[in-house]
Amino acid sequence: MTSQKLIEIIGQDAAALLVAAAGGQHIYVPRRIVPPDRDDCLTVLFSESLKDGSSCMSAYKNCADQSGLTVRQIQRIVNE
Repeated sequence: MTSQKLIEIIGQDAAALLVAAAGGQHIYVPRRIVPPDRDDCLTVLFSESLKDGSSCMSAYKNCADQSGLTVRQIQRIVNE
């Protein structure tokens, strides 16, 4: 990505802040922004699935199917 494209996307001031903080470095840019309450919502969904009589694995699978994450990712989130 060129400097000009970066400025077009995030604006001059934000680009200047980014350059000051990470200029010349490689940085990771996620493919999507994770909503701040995602993990809490998944934990509640998991708990509700268990209360409704689902097995642990079924509850993980249900959360994974609804969120687009993997079962392993759900397990990590719920067990944190």
